[in-house]
Amino acid sequence: MWRELILAAAMLATGIAQGADAPGTITILEGDALVYRGAGRVHAAEGLRLALGDIVETAASGFMQVEFDNKSVAQLGPATRIMVN
Repeated sequence: MWRELILAAAMLATGIAQGADAPGTITILEGDALVYRGAGRVHAAEGLRLALGDIVETAASGFMQVEFDNKSVAQLGPATRIMVN
């Protein structure tokens, strides 16, 4: 329960940017992952563009690579959670 409250508070505090340019793309996905956007969540998929304020969470056995527009790359291991700023 605390996890959901903290997550909701973090999303409200950041001022979700819906209209901003997408800063990155999921290029590799192994296993399951979720993307929390605004008040909803979607299952991650290769090719999904990430928006500012998105929270990305990989499963306990997941792996994900995100390539950003500035040519940097982030690789997320199992049970990882990041916020795109």
